[in-house]
Amino acid sequence: MKTSDAPRHSQSSGVSRRKFIATSGAVAAAITIVPRHVLGGPGFVPPSEKVTVAYIGCGTQGLREMPDMIKVPEVQIVAVCDPIKESHDYVDWSKDGLRADLATALGKPDWRRGAPGIPGGRDVAKDFVETYYATQRGSEKFAGCKTYIDFRELLEQA
Repeated sequence: MKTSDAPRHSQSSGVSRRKFIATSGAVAAAITIVPRHVLGGPGFVPPSEKVTVAYIGCGTQGLREMPDMIKVPEVQIVAVCDPIKESHDYVDWSKDGLRADLATALGKPDWRRGAPGIPGGRDVAKDFVETYYATQRGSEKFAGCKTYIDFRELLEQA
């Protein structure tokens, strides 16, 4: 068999070398753009493995329990619900203890410092949740927590 008689396969496969390189380059670029928290891996839990939580009750007791809940990597708080929008007249053990505990959990000692009284309500909880997740992701802002006044509306949406 002569060299000229050998079948040519360059065009019969349907994918040229140039097209393959361009496509694989685009795929590689797409993979590098996807944030690590989306893919999972060491130190990251992929979204498919997380339990999403709607937090009902954002007074002193609810807020006191929130830092322990939010630190669990397999949990993501996606909504908060309380009839009170924001208040600073809740009763607590100390004048600044709850705010200081929340600020410590965030790693931001000045979080809401200077606000009068004991914080509580859905906007305080939303601020805590979004500040925590923004800090975890290394971004300035995170907007992934919805607020509800009535728990029945929250349950209808779920």
